[in-house]
Amino acid sequence: MRPLIDMRSIQKSFGANIVLNGVDFEVLPGEVHALMGENGAGKSTLIKVLTGIYERDGGTIVVNGREVHYRHPKEAERDGIVVIHQELNVIPTLTVAENIFLGREPKIGRTGVIRYKEMEQQAASYLRRLGMDLDPRELAGRLSVGKQQMIEIARAISTNAKCLIMDEPTAALTEREIQALFSVIRTLKQQGVAVVYISHRMEEIFTICDRISVLRDGQFIGTKRVKETNFDEIVQMMVGRQIGERFPKRRVTIGEERLRVERLTKKGLFENVSFSVRAGEVLGVAGLMGSGRTEIMEAIFGARPFDEGDIYIDGRPVRIRSPRQAVEHGIAMITEDRKQKGSFSR
Repeated sequence: MRPLIDMRSIQKSFGANIVLNGVDFEVLPGEVHALMGENGAGKSTLIKVLTGIYERDGGTIVVNGREVHYRHPKEAERDGIVVIHQELNVIPTLTVAENIFLGREPKIGRTGVIRYKEMEQQAASYLRRLGMDLDPRELAGRLSVGKQQMIEIARAISTNAKCLIMDEPTAALTEREIQALFSVIRTLKQQGVAVVYISHRMEEIFTICDRISVLRDGQFIGTKRVKETNFDEIVQMMVGRQIGERFPKRRVTIGEERLRVERLTKKGLFENVSFSVRAGEVLGVAGLMGSGRTEIMEAIFGARPFDEGDIYIDGRPVRIRSPRQAVEHGIAMITEDRKQKGSFSR
C-alpha cells in the first residue's frame, strides 16, 4: 500500500541545536499511527515541519505520491492534513454548526448572507457520519471538552480530511468521553482516514493504534506494529535503556500534617467533607462525574465559596477567600481545563 504521508531523512535545527536528525515517518491510509517519545524528543517539531509551520533544513516529504513544500498549515489542509491541537480552537459563543463551517459558511450569492438552515443540515450530516449525537444549533460553550473536540473532528471531516493529527487528544477527557473518541476514530478508519495519535498514555496506544513510531533526542528509533510489541519494548525505545519496575515502591518518610479540611460544605455540591494530608503523602480523591471532586478542590483553593467548614494548614486555621491567598499559603492547583480555568485574576 502506498503511504499517504512519507517523510524521509528530515533535518531541522535551530541555530546549533539539532532538533530533528534524519527522521523517517510514514502514515498509511486508514491506519491509526502513534507518534511517541519523551518531552523534547521532536514530535511537535516533526508535525510542524510536516504542516508548514517550520521549513525543513533537509529531507523529503511526499503526500499522496507528490513531493510537497508546505509553507503554511492551510496548504497542508488543502491536501487533507489537519491538526487537532490539545488546546481546542472552538469559539464558545458560536453554535456547533458555526464552528464547523467557520470561515466557510454557505452564503446567498455575493450578499454575504449566511444560509443557516443549509449550514445546520450539512453540519448534522457530518456529525451523523461520525456517529455523534450533537445538536448543530447548540452553543459550543455549553458543551463538555469532549464534545467540543468532536466539533473539531467534524470540522476536519467537512474539509475532506485524509489524515487527522491528534495531539494528546484525551488529556482533558473523562473515561466515557475517551471511549466515545475511540468510537469516532474507528469510524474514521473504516472510511479510510488516517490518524496520527500523539500521546504518552500506553494503555490508549495499545488499545486504538495499529503502529507505533518512536523518536528519541530528535532521532528516529523505529516503528513497531502494536500486535508485535509490548509496553517494555516501547519504553526502552523511548528512554534508550532497559527499564526495571515501572512503578517501584519507594521509601518515603511521612511527615507532619500539612493540610486538614473539616466539615467543608457547599449546599447542592458537597457536604460535610473532612480529610487530612501529611508531608510526603499522596491522597487520591475519587468519585463519579458530578460527585463534587473538582468543586471541593476549588473551594480549598479559594476559587469557589463554601458555606461551612474549616481549613487548617500546618495545624493553624486559615481563611482562604481567593486563589491569591491560597498561593500565599503554599497551595497550588492544576485545573482540569487549563484553557478556561488555568489562571485566576484574584
